[in-house]
Amino acid sequence: MNENDAQHRTDRSRREVRPAFDLYISKLHHPVMRPGTIRRSSLIRRLAGNPCPVVSVVAPSGYGKTTLLSEWAEASGRDLAWVSVDQGDNDPKVLLAYIAAALDAVEPIDGRVFDALASPVSSVPGSVIPRLGSALWSMSCPVMLVLDDVHLLENRESQAALSALADHVHAGSQLVLAGRARPPLQVARLRAQGRIAEIGPEDLSLTRQEAASLLRDAGVALDDAEVAQLHQRTEGWAAGLYLAALYLREGGSVGRAAVSFGGDDRLEYFMAAADADTAAELVEKLWHPAYRQGRITTVQRWFRWLDERGGIEGHPLAAVFASLTAGAIGQLGEAERWADVVDRWQGAEARPDNPAAEAWGALLRAWMCRRGVEQMGADAAEAARRVAALGILTPGPPLLEGIACLLCGDPDGGDTRFADAMSVADAGPRSIYADRCRTACAASAIHAPVVPRDRR
Repeated sequence: MNENDAQHRTDRSRREVRPAFDLYISKLHHPVMRPGTIRRSSLIRRLAGNPCPVVSVVAPSGYGKTTLLSEWAEASGRDLAWVSVDQGDNDPKVLLAYIAAALDAVEPIDGRVFDALASPVSSVPGSVIPRLGSALWSMSCPVMLVLDDVHLLENRESQAALSALADHVHAGSQLVLAGRARPPLQVARLRAQGRIAEIGPEDLSLTRQEAASLLRDAGVALDDAEVAQLHQRTEGWAAGLYLAALYLREGGSVGRAAVSFGGDDRLEYFMAAADADTAAELVEKLWHPAYRQGRITTVQRWFRWLDERGGIEGHPLAAVFASLTAGAIGQLGEAERWADVVDRWQGAEARPDNPAAEAWGALLRAWMCRRGVEQMGADAAEAARRVAALGILTPGPPLLEGIACLLCGDPDGGDTRFADAMSVADAGPRSIYADRCRTACAASAIHAPVVPRDRR
């Protein structure tokens, strides 16, 4: 420590250093484990043995993210700095003030951090982050800094500040970010550097044994087969299992509970809670099976609900599916409107990595001939490569490539691609979607589709 640093430490001992605005201290307290909470012992052991300085915990609501973090914090034995993120943290100085206060409660940090936070002219990237990052790096004992509900951070400056702070976590300490969407970090770089551990819904899902414990603690006695049925239907979703337990305690049947508390009903609960973001994420997962089954009215209802609450604009994959659904039933204006949303997302300079949205977005451009018939074939080919990389089996890309060949005067190429599309459709499960593709292939081989003049 140099003389200047020592002087600042001394100055700080003479006065209490505080942010320039009041903080809600409750945001710095981690939730206490409630009696009867299912212990996630195996997952805690896995986390305890992982030395990565950054940990991402991402899953929809009801998977027990906060509960897991509370249990991990209690079991780790390390000093804990906790911040429960809310909408007010969409100001980088507010967010960083809470982080600084959380760290300061563990071990007094350099007062110059608070000086920079209080200054109306200080730069967040040029002054606040370097000082706060240095304080985090210089903690004398390993610290576990937890930020819960980081999906609420929508401000780009707050996101950038958090991403920059992730580079200042030294060995032994950990920055843990939990939320319903991937945290605003340079995840690809952190993966390449081996600096991030990622926990997702599949990790947070309860095992069959944990599901049995939850049901038993909730006062529901079931045999192994009944537990297995509920566990399979809910996919280990803790909230769904608990709701099923309440239903069973009121006299409901296991069979009815298994049907009622699965994926679709998880979406009806988030809609009831007006949680548009989580509902949009579930729609992205449920759209394809519902569409394959011909449940067009159902998916229309989903998209109408999301649209009324602004829940599609920030979810490019949902926008793709909304456009495809509207186009399939002849609502071309709506199809174009949602395709414009996808175009805006793809035109953004810094957009999150989303391979599924990129693949389906390419398919949508080809399907709607957004860039003319020559580009239609290229878009369809891009879609074919991307869906193959994701392991998605769909006859859509070769069908659209075939149509593009016909429109460009290459009937032989069209026949080849239609044959490919038929093979994919025949190889997949029987569905309305596959049947429509077979019909489209047969019709396209005879009649070229009509394309707007401005796209020829």
